Amino acid sequence: MRPLSCPPLIPKRTVINEMVLNLELAASVIDLCGGKPMAGIDGQSWKPLLAGKTTGWRKSWLDGYNSEKEFPYTPNGRGVRTASWKYIYYPSGDVTPSHDAAELYNLATDPLETHKLIADPTATKQLTDLRNESARLLAKHKAVPDRMPPDGGIINVLEKF
Repeated sequence: MRPLSCPPLIPKRTVINEMVLNLELAASVIDLCGGKPMAGIDGQSWKPLLAGKTTGWRKSWLDGYNSEKEFPYTPNGRGVRTASWKYIYYPSGDVTPSHDAAELYNLATDPLETHKLIADPTATKQLTDLRNESARLLAKHKAVPDRMPPDGGIINVLEKF
């Protein structure tokens, strides 16, 4: 988390190690101002974390990007992140197999993500766990079926305006 100052609420040099996402800023500001965050939004207020209450805080989060025709080098992507692992996969958006290899990283030992472990037999359990977590999070966020555009690949034609 970036430095945040609110002397009556946050003691100096407080460090929060839980994973906090940018989509939680609105819920947190509303909560810090005494309001009630909206029901049903994905973000949650991190105000309890400032008081050291970490019970019930997320252990993982889902990331996603849908391919855009204007940016053909960027495929559909989905990912799951935990405190120590990251799994990224690239669904094609249709029934064809993906032509982009999935990625798996142990962030505790490889924070710069330089060693792909997707084919490492010693990481099989983590891969299985993260695939299951991805399915759980997609269902939780009502993203099943996971609708995305088909990956059109690289084309040489720009649309005329």
